[in-house]
Amino acid sequence: MTRVPAVTALAFTAFLSGCAQAGSRPTAAPAAETLADSDGGRLLTEIVHKLNGTPKQRVAGQQRQYYAWQTALGACMTAKGATFEIPPPSEYVAGETVSVSNMLGWSMRYDDFKIAERRQAAAKAGTGDNPALLKLTGSAAERWLSIQYGCEPATRATEDLAVPAGAAAVKEKLAGELHALQKGQVPDLLNEYRTCMSGKGIAVEEGLPDVMMSAEQKYPIPSGNTDLTQVEGWAEAVGFEKAAAAADWECRGAKAARLIESNVDRLTVWAAAHKDELDAVAAEWAAMPGERDKAKAAATKLARHQ
Repeated sequence: MTRVPAVTALAFTAFLSGCAQAGSRPTAAPAAETLADSDGGRLLTEIVHKLNGTPKQRVAGQQRQYYAWQTALGACMTAKGATFEIPPPSEYVAGETVSVSNMLGWSMRYDDFKIAERRQAAAKAGTGDNPALLKLTGSAAERWLSIQYGCEPATRATEDLAVPAGAAAVKEKLAGELHALQKGQVPDLLNEYRTCMSGKGIAVEEGLPDVMMSAEQKYPIPSGNTDLTQVEGWAEAVGFEKAAAAADWECRGAKAARLIESNVDRLTVWAAAHKDELDAVAAEWAAMPGERDKAKAAATKLARHQ
């Protein structure tokens, strides 16, 4: 099953740059409350929230996709004579997010990347194996798996249901606009960021995804259903994740804050030009909890008829 990754949490906080260019003074980015309440911060937050939804809406989207996927698979399999039950969904993690394609100049501060929370949620959910399969052995289990494999095409239509249908096209337009502004106004940001992060012991090629991957790789791989907090290396991995998030902001925060604030007019014009599209996506997000409830009801109905 294709599951939508949980989204990371972002926040506005104080920052004093440690990565100024040679010969220049470190420039303080706005304090947390100043950046959060600034015109640029508020406007970017409003735009991205319309595109990304609220944390509760994103969780609802993930749950909607999960139940729809299970229902599509179950309907196909039961029609072929297999038994089917609905496994309990994962405890999805979706923090606050103000980020555009993880661009260095347009992503606010990460307190952490929610890696620990996502891993704990996954461990709590267990293997995700279908309860109906777990009751079978030998040739019966093999037949069940064969039917499941043959029903994979039935689930394809559900794999994009976690997000509004119109969101991707608008995000692409916004990302193009912001990429052009970043490239034109802070063209050396990525190279400076690489140098700064390297000095903190984190290798970066493309940007934020490399930092997140570095943190991801620090986490131990547990065996079986264990308490992850007791696994050797867990505490160190959590500490590294938070330190990596702090280093990320230290290496780009000042320029990111200035870039956002210096483009309030451009953001305002863009938002006005795409108002109808943004509002349509926001309306789809607002409807997501209801769509989740419909998908869950359909899954429950299927399970009851087993």
